[in-house]
Amino acid sequence: MSSTKPLSIMHIDDNDIDIFLTSKLLKISKITEDINSFTVAKKAVEYIQENAGDKSKLPNLILLDIQMPGMNGFDFLDEFAKFPQEVIDYIDIYMLSSTIDHNDLSRAKENPHVIKVLRKPLDVDALKEMLDL
Repeated sequence: MSSTKPLSIMHIDDNDIDIFLTSKLLKISKITEDINSFTVAKKAVEYIQENAGDKSKLPNLILLDIQMPGMNGFDFLDEFAKFPQEVIDYIDIYMLSSTIDHNDLSRAKENPHVIKVLRKPLDVDALKEMLDL
């Protein structure tokens, strides 16, 4: 993690059930209580734009779904790349996917802003291990 503040997670997923389950898992496993969820990726981009100057309002980790209508995970990453470098450096991105599309998985793994691609449902023990929690 590139942050000194407690873990703050932004979860971007168009599926309300996935949002609910992931939030519950993150809280039950005591990873964090600070979860800001978005079902529309464009709204998440707008939130980061509006708060780019105040790191206390920014997440230090994003869980990003790959396949979403409108702005998908890759479109979000394209917009994320336009943020100031200090914002990019502050936020770690993990992509979440239930896809078996090897092209999507390869594309996600090759993106310089993606730390890791995780399978849905989220394995919180694996996430804890990656985050050294």
